[in-house]
Amino acid sequence: MDGPLQLRRPNPRPPPELQNFIVDATVRVGFYSNIAPSLVEFALAHHVQVLVLNLITSPLPDTAFDFTFSSYINNRSLKQISLGCANINPPLGCQGFASLKSLRLWRCKLTDEITRETLLKCELLESLIIDKCRELKHVKIFGPRLKHVTFVRRPQRYTLVEVNNAPYLIALKCGSGKFICLGHLPCLAEANLFLDSSDNVIGIDVVKALLDEKLSHVEPLGVDYWFLRVNYEIEMEMTKLFPAKDGGFVYHF
Repeated sequence: MDGPLQLRRPNPRPPPELQNFIVDATVRVGFYSNIAPSLVEFALAHHVQVLVLNLITSPLPDTAFDFTFSSYINNRSLKQISLGCANINPPLGCQGFASLKSLRLWRCKLTDEITRETLLKCELLESLIIDKCRELKHVKIFGPRLKHVTFVRRPQRYTLVEVNNAPYLIALKCGSGKFICLGHLPCLAEANLFLDSSDNVIGIDVVKALLDEKLSHVEPLGVDYWFLRVNYEIEMEMTKLFPAKDGGFVYHF
């Protein structure tokens, strides 16, 4: 052997890629804001396609952890996100998550502007769940591929929920001048609304009478919420349909 022996370190291996990263656990409230960001960062570093964090804690944390992982701006593998108590800023679509097909956010810090920008960027989105998220005031839900929409109203926090680009639009009027609007997107097959019955939301019998066969399933969820599962096959024969701006229709009652 000519010359001194030289040892070469092997090239560091990239982290193995995982397809699914699902955590379902109970944690103490003081640890939630610390452990959740670490789990999210671990999952994104491994280029997962499915990221689901079902971390149960009671009481829920008062502060949301920041979901701002700019180092993964080129993450194009993520197809599904489900997480809660996160501060969604900037919009997910601007963070390289435009490949998302399913998004569930529960009790997150989510503004109207962030919601709009996220939906604009995530054009492949097929399923959207917004569950008791805070800071929303006038929610507009839209998307060329959205098939399933679920919205859970945070009591006494929202003024309007609206689904745009609809040939038909249903308005469910609530107390204190609040109301929830849901419309028919091009691909929408199912919509779920959780409405606060303590806020004078229309009773279950009235909803049945108004929607008749268009309402496939209605049942009470405890004291606070009604669950409305609507198959969106609304027909032009419905009475009291009035033209609305944006070319849709509003059902007045």
